[in-house]
Amino acid sequence: MEITREELLKHLKTSKTGVEITFEKADGTKRVMQATLNVDLLPKREEETTKKATKKKPRAENSDLVVVYDMEKSGWRSFKMQSLVKVSVMWPDANTLIEYLEK
Repeated sequence: MEITREELLKHLKTSKTGVEITFEKADGTKRVMQATLNVDLLPKREEETTKKATKKKPRAENSDLVVVYDMEKSGWRSFKMQSLVKVSVMWPDANTLIEYLEK
């Protein structure tokens, strides 16, 4: 099952545990990260930075690039939608794992 950018962003913003994203880096290696855009999961400083950034004049959006907060590395990272290999979303309330396979 494939995932659209809009679906991915929705999961990133609403998941209470983060989203496991596997993508292929430019050098061909695979990278797995636990990512989020849910303000409840961001450290306080990052949440404030995010709120300030949303008040600024928006830049032209690159529809292929997705910027996320890496929960394990404690920093912002980005990847291209076309490099996605797998997206895993766990919904604890329903005890359901949803997986999207791209490649």
